[in-house]
Amino acid sequence: MNKKGVALILCLVVVVILMVLSAAMLSSNITEGFVAQRFARSSQAFWLAEAGIQRAHRTLNDNSWGTTGWNVAGLDSYSKTENLAIGTYSVTVNCISCSNPIATSTGTVNGVQRQVMVKFATESPFQFGIFSRGQLTMSGNGFTDSYDSSKGVYGNNNKSADGGIATDGTDAGIIGLSGNAKVNGDAGTGPGGTVVKTGNASVTGQEKHDVDMILPPVAIPSCLTDLSDAGAYSASGNETKTLPSGNYRYSSMSISGNGKINVTGTVKIYLTSSSALGISGNGKLNVTGGNLIIYTAGSMSISGNGIANNTNVPSNVIIKSTYQGVNGVSISGNGDLQGVIYAPNTNVSDTGNGSIFGAVIGKTVTISGNGNVHYDKALKNLTGGSFAIQNWTDENLPYPLSEEIEM
Repeated sequence: MNKKGVALILCLVVVVILMVLSAAMLSSNITEGFVAQRFARSSQAFWLAEAGIQRAHRTLNDNSWGTTGWNVAGLDSYSKTENLAIGTYSVTVNCISCSNPIATSTGTVNGVQRQVMVKFATESPFQFGIFSRGQLTMSGNGFTDSYDSSKGVYGNNNKSADGGIATDGTDAGIIGLSGNAKVNGDAGTGPGGTVVKTGNASVTGQEKHDVDMILPPVAIPSCLTDLSDAGAYSASGNETKTLPSGNYRYSSMSISGNGKINVTGTVKIYLTSSSALGISGNGKLNVTGGNLIIYTAGSMSISGNGIANNTNVPSNVIIKSTYQGVNGVSISGNGDLQGVIYAPNTNVSDTGNGSIFGAVIGKTVTISGNGNVHYDKALKNLTGGSFAIQNWTDENLPYPLSEEIEM
C-alpha cells in the first residue's frame, strides 16, 4: 500500500475522533449551560416567591388590604401580582380573619416557577416585661424580674430572672438605666441602639441589639362601638358599685375618695372621652372574679389603691389604649397592678411605690420611684398580637433542571 495513502487515512481517522470528542464536549457544555441557567432562574423565582410572602406578611400586620393594591380573590381572601425587574410574583392569602391565615406565593422567571406556602399565627405582643417603641427609662430603686402565673402567685419558688426589657428604637441611649434600677433579665434595642447605665444600675442578662417588634393597632370590638354612650360612670365618697358580666360604653370612669367599683364577671368597657379613666384617693377598681378588658380613647390616671385583681392572673385585667396624645397612662400611688397595659401610641409612666405584675407596652415607658415590674411569662401564650410565620414550605423544591428552557 502507498505510504501516502495510509498517512491520509490515519489523518482522517484522527480528525473524525477529534470531531466526535469536540461534539461531545460541546454537547456537555451546552447541557451544563442549560442546567446552570435553569438553576439561576429557579433561584431567582424562589426569591420572588419569598418577596410575595414578605408582602403578605406586612399587609397582614398592617391590615392594609384596601390601600396597597390587593384584589379581592374570594370570601376572606386577597391576591396580588407584581412585576419586578427579573420576573413576577403572584401571591394569594386565604382566611385573613382567621387566627391562621395561609399565603401561597409563586415566583416566575422566564417560564421557571417556584412556589412557597406559609401558615401564619398570631403571637403575643407581651414578649417582655417592658416594651417601648421609643425611649425606655428606669430609675430609682425599681427592678424587673419574672414569674409564671399559671404556677401560682409571685414569690418563693415562682420567681426567675427573665424580666427582660426592650425597645425597637435605634438611637444611642434609647434605654437609660440610673440610680439603683436593676433589670433581672436581658435588655434589647433595635439595631444601632444602646443601653446607658449610670449609678448602680445593672442588667443581669445580655444586652442585645436586634429587636424588631411589630405592634398591631388596637381594634375596638363592634360589640362596644355599636353601644350608645351612657355618659360618665363614677363612684365617690363611700360608694360601692358593681358591674356584672356585660359590655359597657361610657364617656369616662372615675373612682375617688373611698369609692369602689367591683367587677364580678366577664366585662368589657369602652371609655371614649379624652380623660377616660381616673382613680384617686382610696378609690379602687376591684376585679373579684372573671376578667376585665378596658378600651380607652383618652388618657388614664391610676393612683390611690388602683386596680385590684383578686384572680391573681394578669391576663384577666387588660387595658388597651388608642390614645395618641402625651402622658396617656400614668400610674402612681401605692397600689399594685396585676394586669397588662397595651398603649403603643402614647407614653406610659409608673412613678409610684406599687408593683406591676404582668407587662407594659407603650410608645415610651418611664419607670421611677420604688415600683417593680414582675413579668408574667404566661403572657407569652396570649393571642391577638402580630402575625408570625408558623410553618413554611417550598412546594416544588428542587425544581426540575433538565427540561428545556427559554433562551
